Amino acid sequence: MTKLNCFLVLINLLQLISFNIFLQNFHIKLIVMSANASPPIPSSNKNICVPGDRLCLAGNQCHAAEGTYIFNGYIYASRVGRVSTFQKNEQTFVKVTGLSGHSVIPEVGSLVTARVLTIHSQMIKVAILAVDDVTLHTAFRGMVRKVNVREHLVDKVEMYECFRPDDIILARILSLGDARSYEMSTSLPELGVVTARCEEGHLMVPVSWTSMKCHCRTENRKVAKVVPPNT
Repeated sequence: MTKLNCFLVLINLLQLISFNIFLQNFHIKLIVMSANASPPIPSSNKNICVPGDRLCLAGNQCHAAEGTYIFNGYIYASRVGRVSTFQKNEQTFVKVTGLSGHSVIPEVGSLVTARVLTIHSQMIKVAILAVDDVTLHTAFRGMVRKVNVREHLVDKVEMYECFRPDDIILARILSLGDARSYEMSTSLPELGVVTARCEEGHLMVPVSWTSMKCHCRTENRKVAKVVPPNT
């Protein structure tokens, strides 16, 4: 084999190695792009979602519209309904349209009735039973943080002095929170505990805006100043 032929073989070998390296890098880039890709944008009205479902990445290519909200760079559903997209000013928007005939769901600003489930030092967790005057078929999860219990002396709030498990409370929805749990407030005077029982199970009645009592004991609560109708 002449020196020229050896040189040509070497050139071809180097080109083949370079091409293989290119293919490997290209394949790696495809894998990274696939891993970072957002969930597919729904395009059919048959897509049903519930509050808290992650729909897609928020950004220049996709924007939140009716029935959605943005959290940590993603678009989430804020209601039960069908997911769809539409174009406006050459941009794509995602929306969730409520289902006709479906039971009402809590929204920001809604007045809700809830049952206290568990009490922690910084919050209580509740099950939302009704929105305004409508009883829910399925309870939603919610929470009241310590800073949203009352309007004054927030730093001195003791959660166990304001609520007990199984108390029935009135609250306002502040936001959708996280993990499909609504964030609520009882800070206004008309919000707080409306029905409670003592440790022995006796029904209690308010004696002040900070306590309730039965025939055997008095316990602390954040009592709601319930206004009778037609007053």
